[in-house]
Amino acid sequence: MKSIERGNKVLGVHINSIKGKDQLTKVDGPNPFANLGLQISADGARATPTEWTDGKWVYYSDLDSFPVNLQPPANRDQHLPLSHWLPVYDWVSGEGYKNFSTWIS
Repeated sequence: MKSIERGNKVLGVHINSIKGKDQLTKVDGPNPFANLGLQISADGARATPTEWTDGKWVYYSDLDSFPVNLQPPANRDQHLPLSHWLPVYDWVSGEGYKNFSTWIS
């Protein structure tokens, strides 16, 4: 969340499809951004970080709201999971070795 507050580029990469030393792969886990979110202000200019805890969205106790790029009217006064904005790639099927630089640009 601090990276998002700073305006850094954030993305997720599933690596479970890379074969381990036993030559086996694992099933992808859940989207890492589904349980983190932002409550967008009514004017669309600020966001308050949240996380899904005990069946509900809870505000972070150690991070206050922060400015964000002006959000479109549909996002204003809404709570949205980070998966709304942030992509998640699969290293193998997405050919990460070849495409990683395009993922972060």
